[in-house]
Amino acid sequence: TMKLARCCKLLKVLCFPPCCPRNIIEHATFQPPPPSYSVQYNPQSGDYVVIIDRFQESNFLKRHSISITDIEFTYVSTKSGTKIACMYYAVKPAKRSTILYSHGNASDLGSVIGLAICLAKTVHCNILVYDYSGYGQSSGKPSEKQIYIDIEAAFNLLLTKYNCRPEDVILFGQSLGSAPTIDLASRVAVQAVVIQSGFASALNVAFPREDKQPMCCDIFENINKVSRVTSPTLVIHGTRDDVIDLSHGAAIYEQCPGTQTVEPLWVVGGGHNDLELYTQFTHRLRKFFKEELPH
Repeated sequence: TMKLARCCKLLKVLCFPPCCPRNIIEHATFQPPPPSYSVQYNPQSGDYVVIIDRFQESNFLKRHSISITDIEFTYVSTKSGTKIACMYYAVKPAKRSTILYSHGNASDLGSVIGLAICLAKTVHCNILVYDYSGYGQSSGKPSEKQIYIDIEAAFNLLLTKYNCRPEDVILFGQSLGSAPTIDLASRVAVQAVVIQSGFASALNVAFPREDKQPMCCDIFENINKVSRVTSPTLVIHGTRDDVIDLSHGAAIYEQCPGTQTVEPLWVVGGGHNDLELYTQFTHRLRKFFKEELPH
């Protein structure tokens, strides 16, 4: 017992308490950037005023006129007690279909909202983007369990405040966002799913296995959960993605029942964060939303 106690004490110093390898992986996985936006409450109107410090620059954004006044900001409480920041954009003329967008690791609402609005306009769908706990102006700390709770809260916001039905919702996850997207899609039947630059599991990114099966102490076991996703699923990945290899996208595509009638898009020459710049990306999304979604 003395040796065990010393060992535990050493591990507690080396790791992050409580001592568990998963905590180390989570600590390395989540890297929230400094908030790129601030929020001010207007007591007279009861609304929030969002101040975006920067927009993500890309040609994709420049093709559309974007106004911050078109965005509705709100906080939603999660069942774990955190409050997550959400931004909602409605297309005109009105449409029921709504994208629930889960962003990547190095992003927050301020850096992706412009891109999200462009996406909404491109496919003519409403869109709700949210920040994970500990990102942007959301409270709390991020963890694997927490981001699953976060997407559930955002999804419930769509059902309650915006009168969506599950069959009106398209779950869209980019990079890290593929994890909460796949988790929710494995439990709830939605209109459709889009996985952009997704990964099989966290450790498979750092220590790739040919079969992409999760390893000991792994987190984000997307490759196992995606086998329970039956909604129509479009998988998109760049052939030159040097962050998450194309083989991850291919494995997700092969394991997901929802891809059976949906051709994937492998963006030739595309990297990890630049797929929106390719015309084939825009064309494939338009075709998927216009011709392949159940109506």
